[in-house]
Amino acid sequence: MVFARSRVVVFIDGDFWHGFDWPLLKPKLGDYWRDKIQGNIERDERHTEALQQMGWTVIRIWEHQVKQAPTACADLIESEITSKVRI
Repeated sequence: MVFARSRVVVFIDGDFWHGFDWPLLKPKLGDYWRDKIQGNIERDERHTEALQQMGWTVIRIWEHQVKQAPTACADLIESEITSKVRI
């Protein structure tokens, strides 16, 4: 999600695809999936850094966090957006 006025971008990262708990998951995977997910992690880091260098606030939330505490995730996003909006 992109909130252009406040320059906030939100990513909801899938636990498997983006490597949640990567040190535990990595040894259990075959070469293809290990390389695929490692590439996703590295791409996520590059994109986060590039956006931050352009002055954006990047919020990354894990899939399981949305499932477990959707209101807390929404509150985090709302708080960040309202702190950046200039009236």
